[in-house]
Amino acid sequence: MPHRKSTYSTGRLLRDVFRAYKKKKYGDAETILETILENQPKDPYPYFLQAVLCLFLDRFSGTHNMLDRIEIIDGDYAPAVQLRAFMMMKAATTREQAISVYADRIRKYPEDKSLQKGLRSLQNTDDFSTFQKHVHLKHFVTVPSPPKNIRDDFSKPRRTAASGKRRSRERVTPRRTLKLKLPLSIIFVSIFVVALSWGGYFFFKKFRTEKLQGDRHVETLASVELPTSDYRLLNRINRKRTPEFYTSPQAVKKDFNRSRHFIKKGRYNEAVLILNRIYNSNATFPVREKSDFLIRFIMDVEHRSYESVAPLKLKEKSWLYRGWGIRFRGKVTNLKQTHAAGSFTLLINHRESEVFDGIADVFFKGRNATLKNGAMVTVDGLFAGPIGKTSNLSVTAQDIRGKVESIK
Repeated sequence: MPHRKSTYSTGRLLRDVFRAYKKKKYGDAETILETILENQPKDPYPYFLQAVLCLFLDRFSGTHNMLDRIEIIDGDYAPAVQLRAFMMMKAATTREQAISVYADRIRKYPEDKSLQKGLRSLQNTDDFSTFQKHVHLKHFVTVPSPPKNIRDDFSKPRRTAASGKRRSRERVTPRRTLKLKLPLSIIFVSIFVVALSWGGYFFFKKFRTEKLQGDRHVETLASVELPTSDYRLLNRINRKRTPEFYTSPQAVKKDFNRSRHFIKKGRYNEAVLILNRIYNSNATFPVREKSDFLIRFIMDVEHRSYESVAPLKLKEKSWLYRGWGIRFRGKVTNLKQTHAAGSFTLLINHRESEVFDGIADVFFKGRNATLKNGAMVTVDGLFAGPIGKTSNLSVTAQDIRGKVESIK
């Protein structure tokens, strides 16, 4: 039967990828995995393998991109939760900060043994800087073998939450009709009072959110800074060629401090460009990890602006734009959805006669039945760069609007 043949093909490919990974043939494993990722699977496992491979191939931004993708598909996927914690521990500036990362996740996933083991290891170490430098992935993250009977379309997510719980079904509240006979003036007054109350509530909520966000900015920026000494800020001899290059440690420090200033001012896209430059340069590993920590911090900011950038400009230096608040408008094609997440291909700035400026793979949380192929939409989201070896741009959508209902 055709179904069995395709299922076996997918399972065999994943087993080949896993065998190559175990033999430390990471480049070979990634080449095989590309054939699966091209179909944009709805299961987190292939993306997790790609995240691990990127880590061993020293493409840390690729690891973060894959983890972002998994978060949309299944935010509780245990191996991804462990890997995210591991990456944050490697970027932490103090032992206490790393312990806090693991403690926060254990509160949410108390049964996860890998997280517990990681926390114990951090609590038992006296020399955090040495521990952080030499700790290995296998001590903190479980890399599972391919699941059995996996399907080509991955249409049914498996129960892999770190908490061990299945996703709860959505509750549908039955409709109730209540007939009231009240004077028209009372109804209008009631509506006015309710509207005024809700307006005050949302104003206070927005004010409170912005204040908390500002406090969080100050606290985070105070804890992430470069040492006063210029020693060990740059790798003078680079074994690998980097897209960006600094000639002096003073230039690195100046750029890093400029990015912190932009974050304080809420100019996140400008900060992202600088931090990505440092991250993809000849700066030392601790400096690049601190830059990556701030990029991740910016990507978690709730209220930020989105800007349009020409697709050609993004492709020329895509490594500078990870986490950029991007705005695209175009035509929806190749739409795929599950109950929890979806994706589509966006033909950017689509015009008549099938003319467009570029292609972006858009990923979003939730499901919306009104989103259709052929719809013209505006997408606000975070730029994730090209995924794998494909030349398509990739965006994690925060908002999709147009001739469809808004998806947030």
